[in-house]
Amino acid sequence: MSILNYDVSVDIKHIDDINTYTGYIPGGYDLVEYEDGTDPVEGIVLYGFDEVGLTAVPNAKHAFVKLELS
Repeated sequence: MSILNYDVSVDIKHIDDINTYTGYIPGGYDLVEYEDGTDPVEGIVLYGFDEVGLTAVPNAKHAFVKLELS
């Protein structure tokens, strides 16, 4: 078993209220739904705003997450 180590930079833009957010998904970022109090990086990637609320995530929060290899 091999373990791959990568240096990854993470940029997270939290969305205060998904219901009042106007705009688009920034280029290079994923729209993520995650449970309040957890790390957005471990959330579920949504492919558009029409998928908001379709997951079974309790106390859902939303953010734009960008992962890049350093």
